[in-house]
Amino acid sequence: MTSRRDFIRTAVTAAAGVVGGATAATALTLDAEPAASLTQTYHAAKAACGGNPDAYHQQLLAEAQALLDGRELTDEDRQRLLAAVRCPLCGCGVGGA
Repeated sequence: MTSRRDFIRTAVTAAAGVVGGATAATALTLDAEPAASLTQTYHAAKAACGGNPDAYHQQLLAEAQALLDGRELTDEDRQRLLAAVRCPLCGCGVGGA
């Protein structure tokens, strides 16, 4: 049987733990606003993709080709990997078929 004293001690300890945990949880909060440079980069890329998608998509394809340069891949594997490249903004394939 639990005495009233044990019950009160448990309740006070639990309440202290909740209060202590609430202040520690603020360390896990996210910034409400992303970095200005990241936001500017995203908006510039989004405008490039929406305004003239071919130019931005060609840039993405060139970056993918540069990553594959110097790797020992067959032409078939290289074409398959390039065909899988997708635009991170609009989601369309940039590597062709």
